[in-house]
Amino acid sequence: MGLSCVLTDNAAQFNRPNFPGCKHVHVFHEEIQLQDGVKKDIREIRVSEFPKRVSQDCQAQLILLDADTITKKILALSQVYDEIFIILISSALHPLFTVTSSVVKKLRGPATIHLIDSLSLAIGEGRLVQLAAELINQNKNSVTIEENLRSVIPHTYTLLCTPNFSYLQKSGFIDRGQSISGEILGFLPIFSLEEGKLNPLEKVKNYRSVVDYFIEFIDEFEKLDNIAVLQPCGGNLNETRLIRQHVDEFHPDVLYTEHTINPYLASLIGPQGMGIAITEK
Repeated sequence: MGLSCVLTDNAAQFNRPNFPGCKHVHVFHEEIQLQDGVKKDIREIRVSEFPKRVSQDCQAQLILLDADTITKKILALSQVYDEIFIILISSALHPLFTVTSSVVKKLRGPATIHLIDSLSLAIGEGRLVQLAAELINQNKNSVTIEENLRSVIPHTYTLLCTPNFSYLQKSGFIDRGQSISGEILGFLPIFSLEEGKLNPLEKVKNYRSVVDYFIEFIDEFEKLDNIAVLQPCGGNLNETRLIRQHVDEFHPDVLYTEHTINPYLASLIGPQGMGIAITEK
């Protein structure tokens, strides 16, 4: 059996740092444009550096990797690995998958490439990457790995919420009118990821209502594998403990973790964005 690896982007967020098989995971190096210039590595950016509101003069914009950079990365890995699993942020949220797909179609390298649209991001995407790495670590064959990954995708669910309407507008998720009215009214929109696309579900007035919505969301599932809560920059919301208490009481056997929003997701929905990711068994 040949060597295998995983290639992903920095949208992926992991519920533990040293998971089994993490040595098999490689990551694209993305740049980001902030108000004080281009930062060469998004992983070195703190979300606290992001502006509360983006505009033409005050940016927090991901710089899309070009085809040449993607090609070089894949070809370098193909000199070492026989199977490369490329797992990326939902193609409906960012164009990286589309560009990578066009690159993969033209490549004639020695490695077999498995390109997978996670239809997710953050913890949802990270869970897929972790699963792929764990299966590689167990010496599973490529067919088994891909089948497992594609079976998990439709059982991964994400809700997102943010008061940063200018970020949603900049990312193309809402129009200018919706952004202006949202800021004036001061509500918090809640979105679900449906087939990788942001789908508006509800508008609430405060974070406590968001937490109540998340708890109701958790209780919709009978067989839970893991629950991960994403907190806004400078988080540690007092209300978050209510989710933890609810999980401890009603779902004591489920893996529960809390994380701060990462720079990639913050660039799309804003530094005050929060969310919850659930995977069914």
